[in-house]
Amino acid sequence: MEREELLTSITDFIQDYKYGVVQQGMPAYVNRWIRQFADADQLTVLKEMNNLIARLYLPREEVKQFLKNFLLNSRICSAEPREKLRKMNFLRMEQKSRNQAEMLKLADEILQEEISLRVDQCGGSNDFMYLDDCIFRGNRFRQDLVTWINNTAFKPGATIITYHVARHKKGYEDATLHIKKAAYAKRVTVIFCYSKEIAPEEETAGHKPAKPATEAQQLGIFEDNGRFA
Repeated sequence: MEREELLTSITDFIQDYKYGVVQQGMPAYVNRWIRQFADADQLTVLKEMNNLIARLYLPREEVKQFLKNFLLNSRICSAEPREKLRKMNFLRMEQKSRNQAEMLKLADEILQEEISLRVDQCGGSNDFMYLDDCIFRGNRFRQDLVTWINNTAFKPGATIITYHVARHKKGYEDATLHIKKAAYAKRVTVIFCYSKEIAPEEETAGHKPAKPATEAQQLGIFEDNGRFA
């Protein structure tokens, strides 16, 4: 790809990431940014930046489709998702990042398109849903849910459903171990779900892309009060 094509490609990624926000003069901004490098290095930096983003970035529409498949999955939300989702309590607990808020916006779009509901119109059941984009070390995921579980008085039969678009296996397993312990103490069922597996560091160095989860993996681990079902 030549310089102009690379500038356009990188700009398209930024526009997708900044969906809904008008970005005037973005190609010119990227062009100004690249000029901080020596003339002989600029094309190489642009190529590597474009390759890196293309390999690791998930377009908004792809993320939305993953989330839609999850929300409308009959094994999660029964054969008639409208009733289940209408009563679902969507959790808003992330304080240090906008990722969860962005996922809830996508969920809101999907609910309006599929069942004519908004996220803020849902709630009232004994089911709770935690949505986030990706999990790496899992610290925020663990802290969010363990703290919330410990401070919540649940009715009998409560269920927590968590969903991530992509997970790093080690961080995910570390976090879910702590969450399972907290849920066990409160006699709460937890269902962990995700759509893509992030390759370990040793594989990432070899440029192996994130791999899609199988159908069973997409539905994650079902944990019933500390006992595998």
